[in-house]
Amino acid sequence: MTSQFSGNVSGVQGTLFTPGGLGADGFNSGLKLSGTYTVDTATAGLLPSGLPIQLYNGSVANSNLSIGNYAAMLQVGERT
Repeated sequence: MTSQFSGNVSGVQGTLFTPGGLGADGFNSGLKLSGTYTVDTATAGLLPSGLPIQLYNGSVANSNLSIGNYAAMLQVGERT
């Protein structure tokens, strides 16, 4: 299952903030962001099946994120 998301950065704190930053050179409020993530629906949950919530460790198969002119991809087996 693949889901998409989009929006705008509402605030940036600490060393990630750069006045006028466009993404690759630092981040500033108002930058557009978007991305997708794919979940492996065959991954078994870690909690008992009768619970109203579930924990799926390692179920994200891949994802990508763009903020301004910065882009990042996460693939299976990588950790951030």
